[in-house]
Amino acid sequence: MKANKIPSVLFFFFLIAFFTGCSSAPKKTAQVQLIESGLFRNYESEELLTPLKKTDVIYTQDTQAVMWIKLKDIEGNHTLRWDWISPDKNIYLKTQDFEINLDSKKHNLNTSVHRIGIRGEKAEKLTGEWQVHVYLDNYLAAS
Repeated sequence: MKANKIPSVLFFFFLIAFFTGCSSAPKKTAQVQLIESGLFRNYESEELLTPLKKTDVIYTQDTQAVMWIKLKDIEGNHTLRWDWISPDKNIYLKTQDFEINLDSKKHNLNTSVHRIGIRGEKAEKLTGEWQVHVYLDNYLAAS
């Protein structure tokens, strides 16, 4: 009989800790605003300093495809994950969660990018309409 009560008591304390912890924890995504996102061809790192050009078309001869996302009023630590969906609706590449805003300070603007190789890679043969889903703190932020 006692063996059955111990797990239920532990479960009860877990629930209290979970709900009180969640109620006092700040919601990270509530502060961050998505300004814009887009797809870019043949990205060079210095191009982050200039306005990024959007495109709807990536060609098989392009070296890479880049998805970028601009966030406004970011504060605290956050994560981004990128899911590249091939034309056959399968996940071509799913990244790990990348930590952004590591200093946790408030910044007016944050631009993050992720890229995949095209020319000479498996993606070169997967022609058609691709999708990229970007998750901010495990919530869909852009696609």
